[in-house]
Amino acid sequence: MEEKKGLKLFSLSKFTNFEMIMDSQLASSGAHQAKILGKYEKNNKYIKNQALSLKFISALLMVLMPLLSIIMYFEILENI
Repeated sequence: MEEKKGLKLFSLSKFTNFEMIMDSQLASSGAHQAKILGKYEKNNKYIKNQALSLKFISALLMVLMPLLSIIMYFEILENI
């Protein structure tokens, strides 16, 4: 029972994630909202692809930022 409840919560969180991505794209599109809505209607996986690319880019940033700070730290130590 607990697994089904967790699965329902996970699918609900995915739905709200897609909704937030869609809302932010519509807000940033301005006068071109009809074009964005047309993309949604043509391709059913458009929002899923956007969410996947957003996750990939944010994961890449999460890896690169600490790595960059460590490299900078060692460069500063080397130059002192």
